[in-house]
Amino acid sequence: MEGECENPEKVFIDLIVRGEQAKAVLRKYKNDFPKFNDKDKPTWFASIKIGSVEAKPYLSNDGKAKATLAARLIKFTYLKIGDQVIDLENLDAKAPAEANETNVEETEVKEAEVKAA
Repeated sequence: MEGECENPEKVFIDLIVRGEQAKAVLRKYKNDFPKFNDKDKPTWFASIKIGSVEAKPYLSNDGKAKATLAARLIKFTYLKIGDQVIDLENLDAKAPAEANETNVEETEVKEAEVKAA
């Protein structure tokens, strides 16, 4: 979100997970990650470090030219899931992936709501 605190504007960015710490966070908390418009999962509020930001043009269903932002997710600097603030400093960034787990490195986090820094 960005803008005035009383009336923030949501910003949507297509993110590709690249940073080891970001991969570890997503592996550890993947069961709590909300899918788009999933009201049954807790809300994630995060401050993140991103890189390689670019605009990606596309055509909407009605043929209008539009663009979306795309970037690489490097690191979470703050994370709150529901009412719980996550201790990112003590997270093991090299934690191995669980068996039968999706490879986070190849996962694109689509339309993630992010807090602009």
